[in-house]
Amino acid sequence: MDRGPVPLSTLVHLLASLATTSMVYDLAEQVVNAGIARGEHHVETLAAFALAHQLILWMCSFTSPLEYAGMMLVDSCESRRKLLYYVSLFGLSAWMLALTLALTPLGHLVINDLHRRSDDVADATRLALLWMGLYPFLDAVARVHRGILVKQTKRSDIIWLSSLLDIGTQTATVFYYMHFPPQQPIWLPVVAFVAGVSVHATCLLLGYWMLVANHLPARPAKNESMTLTSFLKFSGPLCIVQLAQRSSRPLINLSVSRLPGGTTSLAVLGIVYPVAHFGYGWINNARSLMPAFCTDREDLLRLAPVVRQISRFVVGCGVISLAFQLALLYTPLVDVVVQQWIGASPELSEAARLPLRIFAFNTIPVTARAIAHSWCTAMKETKLIAFSAAYRFGAVTMGLLVYPFCWPDARGAVIGILALISGFSAEAAYVLHRCYTIRRQFLRAASHPPAKL
Repeated sequence: MDRGPVPLSTLVHLLASLATTSMVYDLAEQVVNAGIARGEHHVETLAAFALAHQLILWMCSFTSPLEYAGMMLVDSCESRRKLLYYVSLFGLSAWMLALTLALTPLGHLVINDLHRRSDDVADATRLALLWMGLYPFLDAVARVHRGILVKQTKRSDIIWLSSLLDIGTQTATVFYYMHFPPQQPIWLPVVAFVAGVSVHATCLLLGYWMLVANHLPARPAKNESMTLTSFLKFSGPLCIVQLAQRSSRPLINLSVSRLPGGTTSLAVLGIVYPVAHFGYGWINNARSLMPAFCTDREDLLRLAPVVRQISRFVVGCGVISLAFQLALLYTPLVDVVVQQWIGASPELSEAARLPLRIFAFNTIPVTARAIAHSWCTAMKETKLIAFSAAYRFGAVTMGLLVYPFCWPDARGAVIGILALISGFSAEAAYVLHRCYTIRRQFLRAASHPPAKL
């Protein structure tokens, strides 16, 4: 039976609940940066935490697609148990890698030698990695259950609550350490992020047990049990894409840190990333809209009005995001946010202004990418977008090599943001092309089925 268009309020509530989580991460990062900026040795601490945080986020590349796995692969208690088992393996691997960077000579090579950090900044970075090693596992558990809740209930209250508790925990931690400064300033962001993600995951787990656990069947209805092969076939391409996305920023940090004024440029990037991402990052959550209503290829045909409505809705969200970015970053409000809210010095604020304004236009490729990813995920054809990772990584690398010669007087943070924009644009162009080509072939085959003999 065909389904009519989804009420606009349903799409708004669903995207708002998912976007809140993304925006809470960005807002919490800004709150933490504000706490660091008001403490002692703020430039060194910002640089150390920016590096440690990007390395941890890179490790999360293997777990960040699990929200879609929770939506598309979990249809029974058995499949959930298997998915959590796979999550535990990935989380353990990420934790071991963090310990390796924190406690072995490999960490000295990556942090001291490759990034050319001073001993004080390098020691603070390794300390942060040591205690943030469980972050990827906790984040993965939260993502799995967020996907399950979206698919099974399409309710937003638990997701809203978990996000609010997350930022509330981090804010309380920042205020505590601002009144009772730790002996080492790096403890402020480390404790805030670990405590926040722990509360977030716990809240979503409780929501699952209250709303979903009693309604999921014990075994899959079609007797098709999830296997490691089916899990990797679906999640593997998404992991590759996320790995390229997460690797681009550490690559940029590495290149920028080796330019003149590297420590200051890293501190600027530590401010630019969360401030700019706050305005467009929530668009990424639109990738979950089509999978929430369509579970296979037949649904994409049967629910064609829903698919078109979701695509138009995402484009409208992109326009709103771009308008917000321009209003925030091209007006004096940008100085209010960077100086008064985050508490950055006038010098850092001045250095961050141009990178922020360049980053404002990143909304355009992000919106295009979200529509294509959403369609491919709903088809369970994630392999279509895997190669976009190579386009993004290649464009970022070329940008880091070429832009310093094109603008030799440009600051390191500007070079890094230009390279990142190039990577986003190349990735969006490729995935849109692949999506359009495969979608056209799929619709043509559906409208002209082979004749029966």
